Amino acid sequence: MKRALAIIGCLLVFGCATPGGAPHTLRTDLNQVMLTQKEIKKELKALKEEVENLKNSISPPEKSEMVLALRDAQLSMQAQLQQLTQTLQSIQASIEELTFKMDSNRKDTEAEIEALRANIETLNNELNNLRARVETSVVTPQTVQPEETTHAPSEQPSAKGPEAMYKEALQLFNQGKIREARERFEAFIRMYPEHELADNCQFWIGETYYKEGNYEEAILAYENLLKKYPNSNKLPEAMLKQAYSFANIGDINTARVILKALLKKFPDSDMASYAEKKLKELGE
Repeated sequence: MKRALAIIGCLLVFGCATPGGAPHTLRTDLNQVMLTQKEIKKELKALKEEVENLKNSISPPEKSEMVLALRDAQLSMQAQLQQLTQTLQSIQASIEELTFKMDSNRKDTEAEIEALRANIETLNNELNNLRARVETSVVTPQTVQPEETTHAPSEQPSAKGPEAMYKEALQLFNQGKIREARERFEAFIRMYPEHELADNCQFWIGETYYKEGNYEEAILAYENLLKKYPNSNKLPEAMLKQAYSFANIGDINTARVILKALLKKFPDSDMASYAEKKLKELGE
């Protein structure tokens, strides 16, 4: 009798202790519900055994009263067990839905990045074809009238060395001589393609186009850096300026994709804070 009353008391306490607030995580919910469900099943089994034992050990009047009390407790436990089962199913469904959404978002982002790379590759091919057509349609040198006394950079290695040539090109850029600076950077890459400053030159080529407001060419120049120099320390800045360029031509979605990729690949870079700020400006 005392044991039966103790079981009934435990059931009443459990029934009043159902939490009203949400758990910290769905996983914690799931583990707690499964544990409680297991405990109730054990108690229910023990209660059934107790009913059978009492039927054989107590007098008819006491048996009737005790059996009714235990039956009520058993029904209460079964109801709570059913409620816990429903809660468990609901939490499992929520976990599956959350997992699906996370996986779907990741695949969508990867697909957008791949589509962006394909678009840039197409633009690059179209630009190369256009340049080839322009070169084949140029008039002969004898008919060309001299313009300003500007001198294209020599294709011969600089007597001062690659470092001096790089500094001269950068100085031209800082002086606002954007076209001349670009020609120097391009000549540097042709003459010293394997030099440690070649990736910097490619970045500054993109910067010259960006400075001129020619954002399409800037996008292609930054993309060349990303492809040809994957280990360059200029990658975060190139991705940032490429995103700016896309935003400037009205392609906001592509700009967002690149900024998110920058934050994922270079979260600790100096450019990460600029990327976060730009994303907010673009409505993220």
